Amino acid sequence: MLLVPSVTKVGPEKYTLIDANGRKPARQEQGYWTRRFKSRMSNEENLALFYPLEVTDYMDLRHMPRWSYAANEDKKIFWLPQHEYIDAHYYSPQPYRSKKVAIILDIDSNLDVARMREMGIPLPRTITGRPPHNADDHNSCRPHLVYWLHRPVWGNRRKDMNLYNDVCERLANLIGRLCYVERINTPTTKNPAKRIYGTENPFYHVIEGDLREWGLEELSDAIDDCEAALEAEDAIC
Repeated sequence: MLLVPSVTKVGPEKYTLIDANGRKPARQEQGYWTRRFKSRMSNEENLALFYPLEVTDYMDLRHMPRWSYAANEDKKIFWLPQHEYIDAHYYSPQPYRSKKVAIILDIDSNLDVARMREMGIPLPRTITGRPPHNADDHNSCRPHLVYWLHRPVWGNRRKDMNLYNDVCERLANLIGRLCYVERINTPTTKNPAKRIYGTENPFYHVIEGDLREWGLEELSDAIDDCEAALEAEDAIC
């Protein structure tokens, strides 16, 4: 009977083969299996087996970097690998200026999410705010809004980057009708998957919005529709 070596993880990005006698295989074969499993483990579908559901539901692991900025409650920023920064209080899904994978809005006031839905404003995947005593799905306290994009926007593609910046500004102006938008694309954002240490309870108050990955043109069209509806409403009033 042919005995297939078993695979054992020996580090964050390192795997080893052990045969039935507990011996490692030849160096060349070992290198093949290490590369093969590193590739497989980088797949979002496989990571879902190891990370909490909140991570794979609220983040877009396909476009997130292997290393990024992160911070805990003291807001001291560190450069951490992905398996560590996804457990921080704050993290950056886009630490490089040359690659944008999301639109992040920092709200420095309360946000009436129910009114946002009524107005037809495009919703982000997550609205992550402070946990008020009367937390519900209709209001959020000083939240961060994250709109994940269907594909990255690269800085060397001027047309795409101009559209990205335009959508960011228009989206901020639209949401600014309801609250105070302090900043667009902050260095770090509140982690919607963060749990209270030693428990399964979320650290932040998270409201799920639209779970889709937005295309820039699609999001721009949605903003057009909302602006047109609001202008018509203002004209009637």
